[in-house]
Amino acid sequence: MVPSMPIRFAARLLALLLVPLLAVGGCQPTREDPAALRLKAEAQVRDGRLGAAVVTLQRALELAPDDPTLLQALARTLVRHRRIPEAIDAYCRLLELSPTNAIVAAELAALYYQGGLHEKSLAVADRLLALDPNSALGHTIRGGSLFAIHGPTAEVKRELAVATTLDPTLPAIHINVAAVAMAEGNGDEAIRHLKEAVRLAPDDLLTRVRLAETLIEVGRPREAASEARAVLDRNSKVPRALTILARAALAAGRASAAVEAAQSLARYRPQSLEAQLLLGRALHAAAIDQQAISAFNEAAKLSPKDPDIVLRRAGSKIALGWYDDARKDLALARQLGAAPAAAANLEGVIDALTGRPEAAHAAFTRAIETTAGFVPAYENLGHLANLAGDRATALAWYRKAHAAGGGTRIRLDRWRTLLAGQRPEQVIGECETILESHPDAEEVLLILLEAYRKQGDRAAVAATVKRLLAAAPDSPEAHIARGHAALDADDLVAAEAAYREALRLAPTNVDALRAVATLEIASARLNAAADHLRQAVDHDPQELTLRLLLGRVENNRGNPAAAASLALTLLDERGDLPDAFEILGVARAREGRWVEAADAFHRLTTVAPNRPLGFWSLARALVEMGQLDRAEAALATAARLAPDSPEVVAIRARLRLAQGRIKEATADCDTALAALPDRLSLLLLRALLLDAGGDQAAARAAFEAAVARFPRAVEARLAFAHFYDRAGNAEQAMARFREAIDLHPTADALLRLAELTDATGNPREAERLFEKAASMWPGDPVVINGLAYFYADHRIKLALGLEKIRKALERRPHDGHLLDTRGWLEYQLRRPLAAVATLEEARQRLPHDPFVAYHLGLAYYQVGRLSEAVEALNAVVATDDFPEADAAQEVLAKLR
Repeated sequence: MVPSMPIRFAARLLALLLVPLLAVGGCQPTREDPAALRLKAEAQVRDGRLGAAVVTLQRALELAPDDPTLLQALARTLVRHRRIPEAIDAYCRLLELSPTNAIVAAELAALYYQGGLHEKSLAVADRLLALDPNSALGHTIRGGSLFAIHGPTAEVKRELAVATTLDPTLPAIHINVAAVAMAEGNGDEAIRHLKEAVRLAPDDLLTRVRLAETLIEVGRPREAASEARAVLDRNSKVPRALTILARAALAAGRASAAVEAAQSLARYRPQSLEAQLLLGRALHAAAIDQQAISAFNEAAKLSPKDPDIVLRRAGSKIALGWYDDARKDLALARQLGAAPAAAANLEGVIDALTGRPEAAHAAFTRAIETTAGFVPAYENLGHLANLAGDRATALAWYRKAHAAGGGTRIRLDRWRTLLAGQRPEQVIGECETILESHPDAEEVLLILLEAYRKQGDRAAVAATVKRLLAAAPDSPEAHIARGHAALDADDLVAAEAAYREALRLAPTNVDALRAVATLEIASARLNAAADHLRQAVDHDPQELTLRLLLGRVENNRGNPAAAASLALTLLDERGDLPDAFEILGVARAREGRWVEAADAFHRLTTVAPNRPLGFWSLARALVEMGQLDRAEAALATAARLAPDSPEVVAIRARLRLAQGRIKEATADCDTALAALPDRLSLLLLRALLLDAGGDQAAARAAFEAAVARFPRAVEARLAFAHFYDRAGNAEQAMARFREAIDLHPTADALLRLAELTDATGNPREAERLFEKAASMWPGDPVVINGLAYFYADHRIKLALGLEKIRKALERRPHDGHLLDTRGWLEYQLRRPLAAVATLEEARQRLPHDPFVAYHLGLAYYQVGRLSEAVEALNAVVATDDFPEADAAQEVLAKLR
């Protein structure tokens, strides 16, 4: 029944009247619980929703305005939200409510102190100490506040000494003690305390930044760079750390590293005057002056009235030979109020470079007269005298530059260059002269030590090492120098202890890492050496010699894949680098990838045609490939370049062996062994020759002797294993392969062991070995192929094997062996059409491989292409010693 119009109208009216009534009823206020709101705020803080937590706590305080717990929670949340003025207001209210709460006083004092409000932090610290006289934090803040207001007074030191006694584990104490030490010119003491603060709070990046800045100030740029990198490793966008890294690289003379750091800083803070200035300085130091000028122009836009920017831009223009433009910049800098000495110095540089030495001398002299002790002018006068051949006058000026530098910032850049060309006794005299006024000058002591080392005066070296360690006990450079001295004295134990102490002080010091790695290489600790070299490369990725050394170590420790990867990266970055081609060739040879090895060695001979190593290595690879004529030609070139080289004779012996000329090969091998009696590869070659000559007993004895002589050499045990493998002695071959794998596992050894294990009737163990290899070398196509083929042969885990082989084919889409395995898996999965297509492609790649023909014949049979199956299987039956010949014959019998 449809309601009448009046009834419907009344119903709608009633509904309209009910809605507001219901709304009013639903808005009746309910009393919120402040404790529940506090719990809600705590949950919001845990979720990182600090703004929401502040709002929740403010709502709770409206309900309970005098609740100290709520107020303290609000203050702490505001601090975390970086709303410091509001946090201070909350703490002040809280202190009014709880005037005897020492914790609140401590937190408020710390907040004032961190904000630089030292008068207020001092007042609250006094209040805190009245409540708790034994508060280490109170004495720390009081001492720090007094230091900020009055400097390093006796009262400041007394407060910090009390704080240290009460709680020596408080990082803030050490930070303040360091600040006092720096103010008094005691940089080593400051660094010691900052390092202790970092040790106590390793996650405090701000303290690490302070340490790095202090290291820069005391002239220890390498350590400063290490600390800055440690900060950037945790947070790559800390501007102060990037600034320090750039300044440290500039101070250490590493212009490219300075450019990299300054560019990162400029990307992060493009509108920062400091960033653009640093970038300009770094580019100028790297002789990239056109870009430097662009950076200085950007800096000038940010600070158009700064004469220093204009002077630096003039310096870059001078470096480019734009002398007229540089003179215009000098005039502008003078108008802007540039320091007269700096402008005169640059004017002198222009005069010197344009062939006006008298005018240059006058300008430099004017700079000194204008500003006494202006170091650049002293240095340039020294340089001018040096260019004129007056070394005595040059050294006199450099000594004045050094003296004018004063303090801990010793100016030695050009002075050191001059000393490098002198006899050690002259260097010693100059150093001792400087040390009379600066007895703790670390750089001078390092130069003095080097001079005594050149003289071979061990007593003087020992005495200078003591002086150096007394002057800089926490300097890694000092301990590295101690290590070098010990090395000269053939005390390897003391040398390594010194280098490791340097590493303890500066775990990322590249020189210490390199030195430790070198000793580890000498004592055959190649795994440890590789670890240290990788750390060094991580911290100085532009150091070419480190990367090359790491590549050679990776090859020698049986990790050719890593060596090849490193070499390929170097070649991508630096083009035709001979040493990288050598490392790549050796790596590919160790992997048995002789075609790629030959290619690398061929490219080595192209870029370094006078290096015999390239030609004899190429000859070795060609021998392994069976290209004996080409090997003969390469060897002839190697013999021409190095006619008396035993290496050439050794490769010739391998060539003669491949040619079946056993007697000549043996004679060559004996000749090479006479020159290189301890060369393992020659001892193994001699054993191979005995085996090829049919004297297996003598060959076995030779292999045993090589293994006994080089018990840690993987190469010897692998050669011995292959000897037994060729002889059909699977048990002995497997034993030798296991020994080699225990020393250092290689993919080839593990795969062959798995194959032999399978062949001797232990498929479960073989499966374990194949899968172990795949877990150790997950991206190696050869390993994946071995595992997948095993699955196919045993008809297990076929889908998994197919998935793995597909991934391998993504890397090597035209590899015939991978295609064969894929087709064999598809056949076993009863996908014959797919198997035929895959195996036909495999046969195009490997037309003479009997396994491919066998698999394809079976697939043809399965899809009914019988005539093609007969053709493929007949090729298999005709192959000598093919293990599946009987199975192929059975199929052919069915087809007849």
